[in-house]
Amino acid sequence: MPNVEVHGLSRTDSSVLAKRVFEAIGEEAPELKDIAVITLCDDFCIDAQGKQQPYFRISSSKPEHHETLKKVLARFNMDIETLDLKEFIPAQK
Repeated sequence: MPNVEVHGLSRTDSSVLAKRVFEAIGEEAPELKDIAVITLCDDFCIDAQGKQQPYFRISSSKPEHHETLKKVLARFNMDIETLDLKEFIPAQK
């Protein structure tokens, strides 16, 4: 399950952006639209001058998801960082 975290934006701005990201995933990476999740992080990210520096963090146990999501997220002109997960263990259903 690839996870796109949104850091450094207000809850309202993050929610609006999440909708746009899900739309972009549907358009550019339909293979991920039913398995990707977005986590809205309620935090602040600023640089040394106090300027807001929002960013995306992609985490997935599959490197191909990183590459696909980097391409999808590039349209939003925000910094992107990636984290490699050792493994994903889904909840029992």
